[in-house]
Amino acid sequence: MRIIQSFWSLPTLTGDRTNVNERFNGGWPEYKYNLFCWALSCLNFGKYYDLGLITDSHVKNLLSNELGLPYQKVTTDLEDSFS
Repeated sequence: MRIIQSFWSLPTLTGDRTNVNERFNGGWPEYKYNLFCWALSCLNFGKYYDLGLITDSHVKNLLSNELGLPYQKVTTDLEDSFS
């Protein structure tokens, strides 16, 4: 079985950064908690399923390259669709 996660960075990078109800930081009070959640989710799903990520180049670089999360396949289809 395969699980596909998606993450489009534009809504989380724009908006009122002082308003906790905005989508900035993925709804988390601090950016680091958003990253912790992505890492925990990826590592736990990856134990049991093939895991893919559909995203844009910003998130691909962050989650795959910088954090080294073990997605089996990462595509930047969201960048092509919403740019």
